[in-house]
Amino acid sequence: MSPHGHGSDDDEAAVTAISNEEWCSWLHAELRACPAYATHGALLDECCAIAARWRTRFWGRKALWNRMRRGSRLAKELAEAAPVLERARLEAQSVKLEGGARVVVIDLCSGFGYMAMFLSELLPPDKVERIVLVDKAWARHGVERRPHHIDPAHISDPGWPIRLSTSHADLKTPSDRRSLLRAF
Repeated sequence: MSPHGHGSDDDEAAVTAISNEEWCSWLHAELRACPAYATHGALLDECCAIAARWRTRFWGRKALWNRMRRGSRLAKELAEAAPVLERARLEAQSVKLEGGARVVVIDLCSGFGYMAMFLSELLPPDKVERIVLVDKAWARHGVERRPHHIDPAHISDPGWPIRLSTSHADLKTPSDRRSLLRAF
């Protein structure tokens, strides 16, 4: 049985029973096997350490942690995001701001928010004010979340180094695109 599980009750029990060290070893092995590791290995190693801190931070909320790691989904999303994470970090480090100004990063079609969560940990907080996750699956502000919406419990957690927020928008809808342009 691999430490990532496949969704059954037995798998969930097995993944929660392994140590943080065992889980991190599994995550490292998954990432070392992906093509992105050849060019982004140092970043992926750093992100493994970040994910280990998340596991510790969210461990007391098992349902939330299980949604965050979702079997091997965390490893897959991280491997896919590595080139963008690397580029975003380089851009944020090189941006010249005056008078204490900071940028707002917008994560379009964010889905669950893995990219924004890693960016919050990787980007310099002195240059980034917040990261906005934009997706049609987030509930609109002031509207009660329904079953088809993404639960934002992981995003609203106060432990993110750079504040995360959500915005409901369907990028295929012209009025939603215009609203985003006006807002940002």
